[in-house]
Amino acid sequence: MNICEDTFEHLVDPFLSEYIKNTEEKMYNILDLACGTGDYLIKQSGNFSKERMNWHGVDSSPYLLEQANGRASQIIYRHGYAEDLPYDREWFHYVAMYDAFQYFIQKEQALDEVHRVLKDNGRLTIGNTSPEDMKQWWIYHYFPEAYAIDFERYWTKHRLIQELEDRNFQVQMTINHHVEVLSLPEVVERLEARNYPILSILNDRDYEKGRARVEADLQHEPNKTIKSEYTEMVCVADLGVET
Repeated sequence: MNICEDTFEHLVDPFLSEYIKNTEEKMYNILDLACGTGDYLIKQSGNFSKERMNWHGVDSSPYLLEQANGRASQIIYRHGYAEDLPYDREWFHYVAMYDAFQYFIQKEQALDEVHRVLKDNGRLTIGNTSPEDMKQWWIYHYFPEAYAIDFERYWTKHRLIQELEDRNFQVQMTINHHVEVLSLPEVVERLEARNYPILSILNDRDYEKGRARVEADLQHEPNKTIKSEYTEMVCVADLGVET
């Protein structure tokens, strides 16, 4: 599940829109950090087509950037890493980071780099899941090893806020909690779709153990339902003016 696609598939990025309304700039430089194939940039560059916007995307994967290039002529893509961004100081007004932060190996250094390339009064928006708030997610129910992995990959909300505030960001965080009831056939359908990156991170042994748990439920409790929770976290961080 991709929080960027789910949240903004048909919508203007409300945090970017709010930022533009509250600032007066002749031109806005926008960066999608870990842009992948450019879905966010393509959607938003269309949404803001009448604004004076420069759209940029950076990603560490040449394969994904190859797919992104050519999809929209107004977007500039560059190869790079979050821990060493290929941009000058105070270049961007807005940095978007959706479904990406958990992949950064050196998260503190990545935030240092965002701080470096953001202008004073610039905005960073981080959108992600919050594993600490969704322990009853169906994947964690059947694959408890996945929760242990995600708990290591993601920062807690408290840590993220503290790290941003230490870098002179003013932080607002929103948590959207969703609960659904899944039948076992629905669980199997989602499992077979393999649309969840965490399932590809599991080693073969732990993945097969989880599948065996699903199959055991199908055999012994075919009418069983699973209460599954999923949490989206959006952190909006405005960079204060350095004194």
